[in-house]
Amino acid sequence: MQSEDDYDRTKRSIEDLIECPSFERLESLLPCPSLFEVLGISTDEYVHSKMLLWLLDPSESHGLGSEVLRKFLFSAAKLARARTTTFGEDGEPITPLQAQSFSFADVQLRSEYSLENDRRPDLVLWSARERWLCVVENKVFSDEGEGQTTSYYDEMRRSFPPRDFPFRLFVYVAREGQEPESKHFVPVNYKDIARLLDDVGGAASKFGGVAIDQYIKCVRGSIVEPEREFREICWKLYR
Repeated sequence: MQSEDDYDRTKRSIEDLIECPSFERLESLLPCPSLFEVLGISTDEYVHSKMLLWLLDPSESHGLGSEVLRKFLFSAAKLARARTTTFGEDGEPITPLQAQSFSFADVQLRSEYSLENDRRPDLVLWSARERWLCVVENKVFSDEGEGQTTSYYDEMRRSFPPRDFPFRLFVYVAREGQEPESKHFVPVNYKDIARLLDDVGGAASKFGGVAIDQYIKCVRGSIVEPEREFREICWKLYR
């Protein structure tokens, strides 16, 4: 039979565990249904593209203004620099400092942007005043079509001439480990998207906070694979 002292020690251990950051992180990794799963759209590529468009649009109802767009461009620009991405005579990659200093006063965003060759990049963002362009191709569980990202890059030289939009980024949003065919695209994985939203979600509007929370759960539950981190935390807590 457990003594009163043993019982008190057990209670204190449980209380300590509740406050442990690793335990909180473990709880966030446990499967938790989101509205996206309930509606059966958690892996629908079009739905994820529409969510990215909503999050990146400074004028939308999430209440975060340009914060998501700024952080997204900043992260992609850092990756482009780390991978020494170059465009030759077709302009130059947006730098992290530019991403941080853009005003986004006249930013335009389009989903399924129609090109002359009948291709449709998932997202195209640009500013005529600040002379930058960002093309986003989004993949959830599918791979890109043959020559898809290469075709997007080539067509953008005609649709958005480098003389008018010299600062450019081409971003491939996908699961970790997926690489674009074109060397001009930088891969941003969904784990980073979820982490970015974690950082800014607390400042969102009431509606925006609920929507972002549901989307983070969807991404982590349906796209990101947390098994390795999950195991590491379990072993840490066990030890």
